[in-house]
This record gives sequence, C-alpha cells and structure tokens, in this order.
Amino acid sequence: MRSTLLLLLALLPFLFSYQTALDENQLAFSVVDQKPIVYGQLNGKPAAFLLDTGSDLSLLCAKQAASYGFHLIKDASHRIKVIGIDNHVTSMPIAVSVEVVVGALDVETRFVSTDFSRLGKAMPKDHKVPVVGILGSDVMRKYGFSIDFEQHQLSFEMPSMDDHAPFVRED
Repeated sequence: MRSTLLLLLALLPFLFSYQTALDENQLAFSVVDQKPIVYGQLNGKPAAFLLDTGSDLSLLCAKQAASYGFHLIKDASHRIKVIGIDNHVTSMPIAVSVEVVVGALDVETRFVSTDFSRLGKAMPKDHKVPVVGILGSDVMRKYGFSIDFEQHQLSFEMPSMDDHAPFVRED
C-alpha cells in the first residue's frame, strides 16, 4: 500500500501534465488524399480549408463567392499579381466581406480569389464539406502555426490586443 502511494506521488506531475483534450490554441486537422485540411467557417457556414505552406497568399474559391456571401473587387487597382510555379503571372481579385474562423481563431488576412474548383474534384466523393479556401504561409506566419502531421494537430498563437491596436504617431 505504501509503495503504491509513493508511486502515485512520484507520477503526480506527469498525470497532470498529460492532456486529453486540445487547448484553445490547438486544432485537429484531417489528411485527405495527402492534403492537410482544417475545418471551420466562412461567413458562418461550414467550410474546409487546405493548409498550404507553399502558398504565399491565402485564397478563396471564386466560384463559391455567392454561396458563402463574400464579394470580389475586380477593378485593376484591387488585384494582386501572382507568379505561379511555371512563372506564369496572373492577376487575382481581392475578396471582401470575409469572416474566417477555425477553432478559436478568427483569421484576419487579405484573401485573394481564383477558381480552384478542380481541387474539390480531387477530393474523395464522401468528403461532405467543400474546400473553399487555402490558408497560406501569410496566415501561418502571422499566427505562428505549427503543424504536427503525426498527431494531426495544428497549434497557433492567439493574437494579443497589441496586434489590433491602431498605430498612433507621437510627435
């Protein structure tokens, strides 16, 4: 009995440090056809987002604008020029009226838009939630994403209030 009590006391710090649930700053993700997919909401509707470390920008699928209630600014002054892997330059409109939430994180970034509906066709037929966005390295850097493929876990840093404070110049 005494040895059991001593063993429990010795293991006590380890028992309390073990987590069975994810923290607020962690989110489980799925791997679908070798693609990391995180689930959240786009303008209040269920949506899936591809995690893409190779994309400098975060994107929304242009063909989903009406379904998800975001708008594209198509005039030339609000387009972003992007160079693809094949050095092809394309100009993408900026998406506005966008609210993306994944887990406890409200994703604040400039989303551009293009048609990547072919990505949805590459997903398995039983994949119910459409992939409507790509979270690129801009978001990953901003929120300190850490992707653990072994545990299928995404960790991120919640922005501090200082991150939202307007810049005030003092003379």
